[in-house]
Amino acid sequence: MEDMKYLENDTNLAKDKVKVHKEFLTYKELSSVSNNKLSSGRIAASFNDDGVTSYSIPQYLDNFEKNIEDKVLPLVKALVSKGYMTISSCEGHWFFNYPFKSARYVTVCFNDRESLLKIQQILGVLSFVQIKEYKLYANKRPSTESTEWDAQQESDFLNKFFCRDSLDWSYLEISIGVLNLRSRSEKLLEILTQLPYYNF
Repeated sequence: MEDMKYLENDTNLAKDKVKVHKEFLTYKELSSVSNNKLSSGRIAASFNDDGVTSYSIPQYLDNFEKNIEDKVLPLVKALVSKGYMTISSCEGHWFFNYPFKSARYVTVCFNDRESLLKIQQILGVLSFVQIKEYKLYANKRPSTESTEWDAQQESDFLNKFFCRDSLDWSYLEISIGVLNLRSRSEKLLEILTQLPYYNF
């Protein structure tokens, strides 16, 4: 079928598409921003009283992997190698004023509903993995922190970010808790490397 989103064997299709579209990328700022790596291993652009600010870096840029935290990088690379579009990730950190550690996660963008549901079906049966779907990235934040960022603006940004021309985007956050984090990460990595290819 021409509209199949999964590939059987072409691992380089995603890279080939990026080579074709990259010269038309007008969002020049994406190639100049970068985060900082702290001694703790945490990667972010800045820390202040309002929280942490981090930049998302497109996976086709040379500095992409340098902007991913070490302990979550294998999960991100596994998804990217299969053609999935990652937008955010975290290896899990202790918070300064709280006695708990945040979850390890990777957020993936989908411009195809069928493909998103397929991944939900595959990963949703794993007891140690939490799956959360949302339409707008701003929906992750409390309503008191919402901005004028709307669906059209977000769609426009994602199309520029991923060099695409899609009308409908969704996010899938894949996370694992802090208990047995190393072994669970290894198990999730094994599963991610077996996912079907995503032809976006």
